[in-house]
Amino acid sequence: MGWSTNTQYAKRSDKKTFILSLMLPWKNKNIVSTCLSHSVRGNVVWSVWENTNRNTNETERFIVCDLISFFKNDSWGNKSMTEDCGPYQYSCPLKFLKMAPAHESQIAKDWRKKVIEYHQSKRISKIS
Repeated sequence: MGWSTNTQYAKRSDKKTFILSLMLPWKNKNIVSTCLSHSVRGNVVWSVWENTNRNTNETERFIVCDLISFFKNDSWGNKSMTEDCGPYQYSCPLKFLKMAPAHESQIAKDWRKKVIEYHQSKRISKIS
């Protein structure tokens, strides 16, 4: 998947507003999707989402990694990936792993393991 841009956010100073726009709830005829929490780590935005099936009331939670960048065409853009895509970013807050159940795919399991290792290595380097 590629990047999506939004010329509504045409200044570098629009970063915070652009991020908040990514967290807005949305719905269609079958699903209501709500952001439960988000965290910004540089130009990586982590979020936990909950989808509710409007017909059955069943819910599912998942983690999203949005890479964000300011492009030369004067717009902010993002590339969204869920954990089952195995994003090559590991700064996801550990509490998000507890908020959303692990996806069944091996890619997601490996990604969660690397997130935990990332945070462990940060703790060790702070101690040293």
